[in-house]
Amino acid sequence: MRTVRIIIPVILLFSTLGCREDAFVNGPVAPSLLFSPGPVEPGEPFTLGIHFAIAPNWHLYWNGKNDSGSPMTFTVVEAPPGTTFGDAEWPAPERIVSPGDIVDHVYFEETMLRLPGLLPDPLPAGVDTLVFRLSLEWVVCDEVCEFGAKEVVVRVPVGTSRGVPREAAGAFQRLAGRYPVPLAESGAQVAWDGGRMIVRDEDASSIVFYPAETSSPFAPPYHDERSEDPAFVVPFETEGTDVRASGVLVWEGKNRPPAQIDSRP
Repeated sequence: MRTVRIIIPVILLFSTLGCREDAFVNGPVAPSLLFSPGPVEPGEPFTLGIHFAIAPNWHLYWNGKNDSGSPMTFTVVEAPPGTTFGDAEWPAPERIVSPGDIVDHVYFEETMLRLPGLLPDPLPAGVDTLVFRLSLEWVVCDEVCEFGAKEVVVRVPVGTSRGVPREAAGAFQRLAGRYPVPLAESGAQVAWDGGRMIVRDEDASSIVFYPAETSSPFAPPYHDERSEDPAFVVPFETEGTDVRASGVLVWEGKNRPPAQIDSRP
């Protein structure tokens, strides 16, 4: 079994997943592990959903640039032998600015990390149920911050005909539009003018740029990186080939997915 450890972060679910107020008796985060609908057969791709229900007013952290707080981490501690995993997919966050110009990128109410994988071929002999178990850790904040940790598990019957848990299907459907697609699929055009990145999209309403940890620092505070014009300009401190714009572009007010960007002049 390949053990995966990765840094993580976090978006309205309580009634659908049964996360009522009493779900938070053990703290402001109620985590669970979901298995995407689909066949459970040798060599088939699958997706685990690392789901976090978050109590009102509390937030978890994205894995991009933050002034405070830390994103979640997870470790795969049990999976069928021979299972392989890809990189976790993070949904786009939202930005909050706290007193003192503290800027963070966070998730409220509900979020889910998608972890793609490939089932072994052949499946373990004589096994009719596959077990996936993950160990999670997180920091969740409101007026104060709390550390949390929990082990979550999902058991999946083998075979093409199996009931799809309503909570799993609902979470995957609800959050599908929050995961970034490649920039080429967004229709936006990116150009550079010295140390300024220019994003053009004639159909844009409001564009927001959320910087990844690998992104160069902005010239102004990065919580100002928002535009309601077709030409969205992001100025960086460093000019020339040292500049790197890495992160997520989000089109607010439009029914279109975010876009992953990693661009240099």
